[in-house]
Amino acid sequence: MEKSVNMLRKGPMNKADAMRIQGNIVFIEKSVDGRDLTSSLYQCLIIDGDDKESVESEKTRLSRIRKLLSIISNRGPNAYRCFIDALISNGYSKVAKVIESSESEQTYLLDVQELKFAVDAQGQQINQHEADIDELKDRLNDVYLKENYEEILKEKEEEMKQIRKILEEKENELQQLRNDLQVERSRLNDEIDSLKRQLQETTRQYNLQKGEIVRLISEMEALKKSNKREKEKVDTKMMEMDAKMAEMQKLIKNVDERTKPNNRNKPEPKFPVNQNVTSDMRLLSVQVSMQARKQLNLKTTAGKNSRFN
Repeated sequence: MEKSVNMLRKGPMNKADAMRIQGNIVFIEKSVDGRDLTSSLYQCLIIDGDDKESVESEKTRLSRIRKLLSIISNRGPNAYRCFIDALISNGYSKVAKVIESSESEQTYLLDVQELKFAVDAQGQQINQHEADIDELKDRLNDVYLKENYEEILKEKEEEMKQIRKILEEKENELQQLRNDLQVERSRLNDEIDSLKRQLQETTRQYNLQKGEIVRLISEMEALKKSNKREKEKVDTKMMEMDAKMAEMQKLIKNVDERTKPNNRNKPEPKFPVNQNVTSDMRLLSVQVSMQARKQLNLKTTAGKNSRFN
């Protein structure tokens, strides 16, 4: 262990890497248990045995990851890459991907911050040069070195022009970075709004289809009940028709008996029966039966069609 401790490289993490971790700190704290990463970081010589024991001795998951991040933030420029590799090798690939994907925006912010520092530094230099010019003027006035004063003044003014030019270029770069960042944010906001609208439309279509299915199921249930009632009515009508047909058959039979040859000696009925009457009655009974059945079938079919329509 003593050998690994001596090989540890301490020092602040790169600004860009530190900003990527800082920009995703809430997500990391919610998703990662620092105890899962200690062995990998120990193997990479980012932490030592005492660090590993210190992290693993914390009682809560949140305190463990916070302790680990606090330690690796002061373990040199290689700490970030080892931290990402440890996430991937221990089942936190999604977290590593989120951190890595934030690189472009963090780089923008870092460049903006560095440009601000550069602009501030240039401004301080200008102020210092102006102070030097004022001091030089005072000295020249004191010793009456007018020729040197004019020459030095020109040099300082030329230097100030160069500094102002550099400052303007830096300000233009800074403004361009701000514009690019604003365009990227607008694009992302437009994509988010588009996805929200698609989700709302999908939800609306789903609710409409769900309501239509419920309505169709209700109509099917009502149709089943209605068909059952119609069938009962048809069966009743058929029974009534069969009873009437039986009565008609009985009447035809009586007419046939009266017209048989062995009954010719019997007294003729009060109303003589024509021989063609029986045939006509049979034909009529068949036609009535067929017509009644046809009407019942048409009524049932019409009832079904009206419900489906």
